[in-house]
Amino acid sequence: MRSLDIRSMIQPFSFLIVSKAFKEIQDGETLEILLNGPNAVAVLLKILPVSSYAMVLMEERKGIDGGVRLQLKKIVTKQGDLNSPLNGNPILPTSKGEQNDRS
Repeated sequence: MRSLDIRSMIQPFSFLIVSKAFKEIQDGETLEILLNGPNAVAVLLKILPVSSYAMVLMEERKGIDGGVRLQLKKIVTKQGDLNSPLNGNPILPTSKGEQNDRS
């Protein structure tokens, strides 16, 4: 697992570093990021494409080393994979006898 501590960095630059690191890790790998707080997490999650990661862990840390510990697992979906749960328009399973009419 790759780790980044961006708590002492200027926010716009720190998010560029995280974005670059996330692009460099392989599918299925996890990136651990230490951030200043919940607001930084919210901004970071707006930058990364929603369909490219699964949040494994998000915990608030107390004390001198405070902030938020975030773990994101990289998930790559194949273009056109309609059955992927991460696709914006998944094919929904149907119960017996029903037809899934999506015309």
